[in-house]
Amino acid sequence: MSKVNLKNGLIQRYARLSGFLYLAIILIAILNTSLIDTGIFYESHTFGSSVLPLEDAFILRIGAAVELFMYAAVLGLSWALYIVLREMDERLALLGFIFRAAEAILGGISTILPFLLISFLEQGVSKGAGGSFIYDVVAPSLSGVRGISLDIVLFFVGIGGSIFLYIFYKYRCVPRLLSIWGVITYLSMMTLSFISLIYPVHPTWIESALYGSGALFECVFGLWLMAKGVDLSNMPMSPYKQPL
Repeated sequence: MSKVNLKNGLIQRYARLSGFLYLAIILIAILNTSLIDTGIFYESHTFGSSVLPLEDAFILRIGAAVELFMYAAVLGLSWALYIVLREMDERLALLGFIFRAAEAILGGISTILPFLLISFLEQGVSKGAGGSFIYDVVAPSLSGVRGISLDIVLFFVGIGGSIFLYIFYKYRCVPRLLSIWGVITYLSMMTLSFISLIYPVHPTWIESALYGSGALFECVFGLWLMAKGVDLSNMPMSPYKQPL
């Protein structure tokens, strides 16, 4: 088998791996929303309680751990996409990898906040002013910081995703309409990040619409990559490279 065929086969395997990771990340994100959403958490217990109920703490811990796995999958997706696209435009592919890796790293770091929240709420603070302060001030503040950190993560999602989909578009690796949909989707994620950082209080339908369209795109794109791989007919000539 020639080196060209080996290289093409390698790219197709990483393309299908990318598709699988797209789908896995979406499924984990949907699951995680129900586990770590602090709004649901606050509705599930009585304010003023001195100790976080065991079942709530356990759910939050599971949610944070699941989220950590999700960001590990994002890092794997970033590397797989880099392997696929570096033969098209290595510099742009590396730039896309850097931004999406930054997303994974910052997102992974942000998972410490739910554990910090649990630590505060499980301290066995005496009932009264101390407990009230933890529940009324500290917990909502940590929840707010978590929201801001995820908005910043979303900014890196938008840039990295747009770069990767631009390469897919430029070299016709997938149907161009699919690439255009992807670029628009990731640019909208970046826009949502700015809106959330500048105007924290905004209509919830904006987030629902953009997150919903983003999840739909990544499901369709992931399925396409798993089923079809990528079209390499427009790949520029380049020396064979073995992934690290």
